[in-house]
Amino acid sequence: MGSTAIAPRHVEASGRSRTTRVRAVAAATVLAMVALLLPMAMSASRAANIVGEGFTVTPADLAFILKQIKIAEAHSAALAAQGPGPSTDPVRCQSMIGTGPNQIESPLISFGLRTVDGSCNNLQPGQATYGAADQTFPRLTDPAFRPAEDATAFGGSPTSS
Repeated sequence: MGSTAIAPRHVEASGRSRTTRVRAVAAATVLAMVALLLPMAMSASRAANIVGEGFTVTPADLAFILKQIKIAEAHSAALAAQGPGPSTDPVRCQSMIGTGPNQIESPLISFGLRTVDGSCNNLQPGQATYGAADQTFPRLTDPAFRPAEDATAFGGSPTSS
């Protein structure tokens, strides 16, 4: 009898291994899924990137913005007329309050633009420096600091070591 070569079990008659065929099917499946899902993802991102979509500015919005700018310009002109002085001077901030066309009727109304350094953020008498730069923050109580190492991350009881 002649010798016959017996092919291993994982090699089929066509000469390709089962593993190679499974990999090829998996790769084809992934490519098909990407080809189907990519156009949907691209159209969704294009729709979300339309500039100004859903943003509407009404004439009332523009009138409100213009009023704020006019109040800020009038305040800036009043400060320039007063000459140089400390930006935390309460008298300098009171030029924004009044019954004029570019003034705020009440310090409780949040109209107008404030200065860059934060002065005149609060128009209440005696509170012109509240919110201004380089001011100490007022404390309501005495500070009580505890060492961070003696407690848990959430301020619970001390951990045992």
